[in-house]
Amino acid sequence: MISDTFISRDELSDAKTTEAEFDERLPKIVEQWKSERNQELHQCLRMSRPKAAESDLYLAATVFHHGCCFNTAVSASSQLKQYCHYSDPMWSARFLILSPSGCQTITKILEACSLDPAMATVQDLHDVNPLIECESCADPRSGSRAFMRWPRAVGEYLHHNHTMTINASGDKTDEILACERL
Repeated sequence: MISDTFISRDELSDAKTTEAEFDERLPKIVEQWKSERNQELHQCLRMSRPKAAESDLYLAATVFHHGCCFNTAVSASSQLKQYCHYSDPMWSARFLILSPSGCQTITKILEACSLDPAMATVQDLHDVNPLIECESCADPRSGSRAFMRWPRAVGEYLHHNHTMTINASGDKTDEILACERL
C-alpha cells in the first residue's frame, strides 16, 4: 500500500529502521499520499470545471463516479476511501469522472435544506441529515415507501433520475425515524 513515498522499500526493510522510527514517519507518509491524491482529484475536477479551485473538492456538490463501475462518491475524502473492484486494487484517479447526475441530485438536496451548493461541505450536509423519500421507488400495491439519507440518494446511481422529496414527511417524521436502522 505504501508506494511512491519518500521512504524506499529498502529503507523500510532495513534493520536500522525501528518500529518507533516508522511510527514517527508514518503521519508524513500518509499526508504526502493524501496530498498527491488530492492533486489527482483536482486534475479530474478541472477536466470538467477548468476554473475549479482545489477547495471545490470539499464541497458537497462535487460528486465523482468511477467510470467503469459507476460507484459514486461525494468529496475528495470519500473518494480516497474507495476503489473499484474491476480495476487496479490500488487507489487511482484515472477512471474518475465528475458525475453530472450526482451533482444535480445533491444540488437539489442542498437547496431543499437551504444550503448553498457553492459553499456547503459534506459536513454541513451531515449536520442537517435530511430525510429523503424516493417517490419513484415506492410500491403503491403494497403501500411501501422508500426513505433514505443523502449518501444513499447520491451514492446509488439509480436514484439520480428519480423523483425525491426532502424533509417533507411532516408529522410522520418521528414515526419514520423510529423505523430507521442505526
